[in-house]
Formats: sequence, structure tokens, C-alpha cells
Amino acid sequence: MIADAGGGEYMELDREGDREIANKIIDAARKRAGSRGLEVASEELYWRLLAAAIVLVAIGLLFLQERVELWLQAAGAGVALMLVWTLTR
Repeated sequence: MIADAGGGEYMELDREGDREIANKIIDAARKRAGSRGLEVASEELYWRLLAAAIVLVAIGLLFLQERVELWLQAAGAGVALMLVWTLTR
């Protein structure tokens, strides 16, 4: 009577198996929960972070003292640019 008054269901452990009872509880919870739908939202941070990295590299180039360092930075930037280009195509 208490289960019916509360909108629930009375179950005895000895009469039904544990799995059957658990499945009934899960099914009842799913029916009560209904379907809300799924909203997918994403924001691409890739280009903002790439721009920030470019700015930091440019600031670092201001403090280079040897020409070899400049060529190494340019080569590294070229490789990184080619890698990004290849992965985004």
C-alpha cells in the first residue's frame, strides 16, 4: 500500500533475483527521467592559442643575439607551419 501510494513498486528479495530487481529499478528510473536531448557546444581555441604562440615567438626573436639562432628559429617555425598546414587540410 505504501509503494502504491508513493507511485513506486514493492519488491521482495527472496522471490526475484537481484539482477531482475536492479533491472526493474533502472528501467523505472529511465522512464521517469525521460529524454532531455543532448546539446553539443564547442568553442575552438586552437587559433587563439596559435596566435598567442606566434606573438611569444616574435617577442623571443627580439632578444636573439646571433644569426645562427635566428636561422634555427626560422627553420623551426617553418617546420611547425608545415606540420599545422598538413594536419588541418
